[in-house]
Amino acid sequence: QKVIVGHAVRGTLLWTGVVAAALENGRGDYLAAASRVWENMVERRMYVTGGVGAVAEYEGFGKDYELPNTGYLETCASVGAGFFHEQMARAFADARYADELERVLYNGVLSGVSDRGDSYFYENPLLSSSDHRRWSWHSCPCCPPMFLKITGSLPGYLYATDADSLYVNQYIGSRAKLAIKGTDVALRQTTRYPWDGEITLQVDPAREAEFAINLRLPSWCVEPKLRVNHEPVQAIETVRGYAKLQRTWKPGDVVELSLPMPVRRIKADPKVEANVGRVALARGPIVYCIEAIDNDGHGRDLYLPPDAPLAAEFRPDLFGGMMVVKGKAAIREADPVNRPSPYEFTAIPYFTNTNREPTAMLVWLADTPEKAQRSSLATQATATASHCNPADTVTALNDQTEGPASSDDSTIRRFTWWDHRGTEEWVQYDFAREETVSAVEVYWWDERRIQRHCRVPSSWRLLYQSAEGWKPVSGASDYGTQIDRFNRVTFDPVKTKALRIEVKLQPEWSGGILEWIVE
Repeated sequence: QKVIVGHAVRGTLLWTGVVAAALENGRGDYLAAASRVWENMVERRMYVTGGVGAVAEYEGFGKDYELPNTGYLETCASVGAGFFHEQMARAFADARYADELERVLYNGVLSGVSDRGDSYFYENPLLSSSDHRRWSWHSCPCCPPMFLKITGSLPGYLYATDADSLYVNQYIGSRAKLAIKGTDVALRQTTRYPWDGEITLQVDPAREAEFAINLRLPSWCVEPKLRVNHEPVQAIETVRGYAKLQRTWKPGDVVELSLPMPVRRIKADPKVEANVGRVALARGPIVYCIEAIDNDGHGRDLYLPPDAPLAAEFRPDLFGGMMVVKGKAAIREADPVNRPSPYEFTAIPYFTNTNREPTAMLVWLADTPEKAQRSSLATQATATASHCNPADTVTALNDQTEGPASSDDSTIRRFTWWDHRGTEEWVQYDFAREETVSAVEVYWWDERRIQRHCRVPSSWRLLYQSAEGWKPVSGASDYGTQIDRFNRVTFDPVKTKALRIEVKLQPEWSGGILEWIVE
C-alpha cells in the first residue's frame, strides 16, 4: 500500500498498530509499508494544523491535495495521527516524526477541547462561521476519551533512550528519571514553551557518566543556539534532526537550548486549490487563526501583502496568557474604485478558536486582493428571517463564502425558507449602529437544474427601518432574479439600523439565498 485511505480515525489507528507490530516482531516490511503511507499522509493529505480526514461523507481521507478549508478534521483523527507519529518516532529515532507529533498536539488535538474543558469539537475546520459551536456532549461521544487517551500518554512522549543516548523529543516542563548505559539519570526541564523557545535542561546522573543527549531541533527553527554549563556550543553536531551532545555528564550540568520564534508565513503546495493565493501564520509550533470577534467583524475581506510587517505580542488577559500575532493587512472594499483600507489585525492561536462567543474564523488569509472577499456591512450584521429550514442557516447570508460557483452550488452553506411554498417571507440584517446604505447584491439559491424544491422568487423588494417602521427604499433599480450571478440593486442612500428583503415565493415553490452583500 502506498497511500492512506478510508476512515481517518480507523486508518491512523491501523497504521499505529502496524508500526507497533513491526517493532515487536522485527518486521521490516511492515515498517517499509508504514513509511510509504506516513509520507503520503503528511506530504499530501494532512492540514497545516496536523489534522487529517478532509471528507465529511465518510469521515475520511480524500485524494492527494484534497484539503478544503471546510474539511471534516475529526478530533479523534488528530489523536490517531499523533499516535502514528509517535510510533514512527519510536521506530526511527528521527526528529521529523516528533516534529509532526508536536504540530498535531498543539494544533489539531488541542483545538478539540475548550479552554474550560467542559465542551469540545468533533470537527475542526480551518474556516468557519459563527454557527460553528463546541458541544457539551453528543450521542457519538468518541472525541473526549480519545483526547484523554493522548494526553494521558503524553508523559511517555517527552523523552526516549537507546543503548547509549537520551533523546529530548518534546519541550514541556517536566521531571523524569531514566537509565542510560546502566546509570540512573534525573532530568528537570524548565520552559515557557510554546510562547518562547528558551529551554533549560538540568542533568543529574547518579555518577559521572559518558553518554549522548540528543535535543530535537524543530524544522521550523532556523538558527537554534545551544549552551552547556553556560558555554556556547560553537558547532552543533546534528543527527537525524537532533543536536547531539556527546560528553561525560556530571551532577548539576545544565543544557540551555534557544529556539528563536519569529512570526513566519506558510504557503501551501500549489496543488492545494483552496489555498492558492493564501497564507497561514505560525510562530514556533503554533498555527494562528483570525477571529472576527478580534477584528471588527473582518476576516475573509482582509488580505496580507507579502511585505506587511508582522509581530508577536504577549496578552496576559487572554486564556491565562499567550502570544498573539499582529500585522498590517488591507481590506478589500466592496466598491472596486476605492483604494484598499489599511487594517491592523490580531491573530490568536488556532487551538483557542470559538472559546469566547460565536464568531467567524479562518486560518488561511488571502495574500492578494483578488482572493479576499469584498468588504460589506453585511459581515458585521446579525441576520434573522421569517423562517429558516433547520438544515440550513441564516449565517450563510453573510459568511463571505468564496463563490458561489452557481445558484445550485451545494458545496457551500445556504439559507432557505424551505418548506414554505408560495408564501411571503423576509430576511433581514440588523446593524450594530446606524449605517448609510445605498446598494445590495443578492445571489439566489435555485434548484431548477437538479429538479428540487427551490426557485428564485416571483418578486422581491428592499425595506429599511425608520422611526415610523419599515419603509421601501426609493429610487431602486431593477430587482433582479437571475441565477448564477449576483443581482445588484442600487437605491437612494438611507440611514438605518436594519435592512430587510421581502420576497413573494413562486406558487408551489420555496426559495433561498446563498449570499447577501450590503454597501
